[in-house]
Amino acid sequence: MFRPLEMVRVVLQVLHSDAAKVTHVIAKQGLFHLLDSRQFAKFAGQAKVGGEAFQSLVSRFSALDQELQNMFHTLSIHRTLRKDIEIEPTKEIDAIEDSVKRIRRDLSNLSGQLEQLEQQREEKAQQVELLRSIAANAPDLETIRKFTYFYRAIGFIASKDIPRFEASLESIHVVLVPLTTIERRTLITVLCSPKDKDVLERALKSAYVERIILPDIGQGSLDEVITQLDADLNNIAVKKSQLSRDLQNTQADVVEELQKLREKVSLALLILKAEVFYGKGTRSYVILGWIPKVQIETFKQEIMKVTEGRARFDVSEPELIEEVQQGKIKIPILFNNPLLIKPFESVVFNYGTQDYREIDPTPIVAITFLLMFGMMFGDVGHGIVLFALGYWVFKRFYQFMDYGIITMECGVSSVIFGLLYGSIFGVEHWLPALWLHPAENIGSLIKFAIGLGVVMISAAVILNIINSFHRKDYASGILGHYGIVGGLFYWITIGLGLKYAIYGNLGVSTEVLILFLAVPLGIIFFREPLSYLLFKHEGTEEKLFPEGIAMFVMESVIDVMDVVIRYLASTVSFVRTAAFALAHGGLFIAVFSLADILAQMKGGGLWYWLAIILGNVLIIALEGLVVSIQTIRLEYYEFFSKFFKGGGERFQPLKVE
Repeated sequence: MFRPLEMVRVVLQVLHSDAAKVTHVIAKQGLFHLLDSRQFAKFAGQAKVGGEAFQSLVSRFSALDQELQNMFHTLSIHRTLRKDIEIEPTKEIDAIEDSVKRIRRDLSNLSGQLEQLEQQREEKAQQVELLRSIAANAPDLETIRKFTYFYRAIGFIASKDIPRFEASLESIHVVLVPLTTIERRTLITVLCSPKDKDVLERALKSAYVERIILPDIGQGSLDEVITQLDADLNNIAVKKSQLSRDLQNTQADVVEELQKLREKVSLALLILKAEVFYGKGTRSYVILGWIPKVQIETFKQEIMKVTEGRARFDVSEPELIEEVQQGKIKIPILFNNPLLIKPFESVVFNYGTQDYREIDPTPIVAITFLLMFGMMFGDVGHGIVLFALGYWVFKRFYQFMDYGIITMECGVSSVIFGLLYGSIFGVEHWLPALWLHPAENIGSLIKFAIGLGVVMISAAVILNIINSFHRKDYASGILGHYGIVGGLFYWITIGLGLKYAIYGNLGVSTEVLILFLAVPLGIIFFREPLSYLLFKHEGTEEKLFPEGIAMFVMESVIDVMDVVIRYLASTVSFVRTAAFALAHGGLFIAVFSLADILAQMKGGGLWYWLAIILGNVLIIALEGLVVSIQTIRLEYYEFFSKFFKGGGERFQPLKVE
């Protein structure tokens, strides 16, 4: 804890024939942060992996990967990660493509037949529905069907458009028979001479008549046709059931093969993408990357095993690498925190990535985050609900596992503070308060909040001093706002404030008080010239007062005022933890007051408990969100901003995902 894992750079040289196996070992271990070999002067002359053949291979595997993803989605198959899969992309691409084509063909044949049957079923079902809707209301239909020597059209038209439709047919002899009306539409049949059919067709289109096809007269009466269609539908259902079983059996047979194929394709893409970073020699590849120093021996043994000793290693300490010294290459950050603290690394990385030489703030963040959250959200019942919610996320959603752990820990913190407050679902007389009731001890709560702020700000100042010395930025570490001088001003002020609060007086003369405060503020006032005199770098053309003395005085006055205001504002800002603890209790008062009012109504017992339950749900959702935001705000603005410089690079190993 408190320090990232120590990294070393590895230069690995392997034969072309061993590249795929070596990359697979690297991906399986997930401990190797790849570097582009051309970033280093020593290897800049190496050829780059690529070319048309390579790009074509990448494209083929990418197409396979997309097709397999679609198959998994269609068949509702969940991917299962397997680290026992091995592949040589160049040699196996044809076989994998053939396997995917075969599976696609087998599944497509059955799926196609099912789709055809479903289309037939829909057509026949629509026809049955239509015929049943008109059979009882169209007694003349059977007669009309027999007029085969007439040109006949049958369809639905909006009932209000019938007069306009009839008017458009005045130039020809027609017979229009309304058959039945269904939902503002009328089923009509129109008979005319075959020579006038073009006129009728134009009129039908103009009136937006929805044409329907009735069975031929040879098929029998409408009732007989409906009976036959019902029988056809039953036969289709039987065929669909059999085909579905065949498709399920085929899917079950290919699931394991599909799982294996997808893992092979994913691994092949990983290998090919990794090879882009390799330097290519005549017979060998040069692979560069960072690896935790504690893992180097295990890594070396695995590589030697798969290559049968045909590999060369060169391990370098970061400080000895020219590109690192020049700042061209960053050493990646990999924290080493216990399981319960590790999820809070996401809070740190969401703010930025620290420099390799800086202190890891994650343990401090974990403790203070939980302390502030619990203080603002202290309730035994709500803490249990949060813990249950976090456990559900932890078990069901692997990608959000860290947030599930944080939620569970916040739930535990809420339970602890709930016991300290004596609160369970807002009721404060079921449990004795082990510390205090927030609403009855506002002063004590505010003092605790300010004390917490002082501790966090002091920790931030100490971290800034340590990090500045690690970066060899002595000017910031000693003379900066949050360096030794700024910290002394803050701690002297806090000490004097505590003494006055306890004893009612400062216990020192005015002259001594001015001296105590004036010395650090005076140093901050003259920070720029002092920094120039003490830490000027040789060979630079910096001036003592680059903007002139007048500008220096004005900037320094503002600088001193800024230091005083920032420290004061940061400390007071932590009062919000007490305020939200009071707000949490205040919301309970509102909920119970509303519940008491509803209890006076008819069926009041039901309304009372409904108000209590919904009120608690609302408080958990609303307060949980607000308290989380406020906790993050205090961490980022009042803690991180005082020491965190960022600009680092996160450790991102090549691994199977």
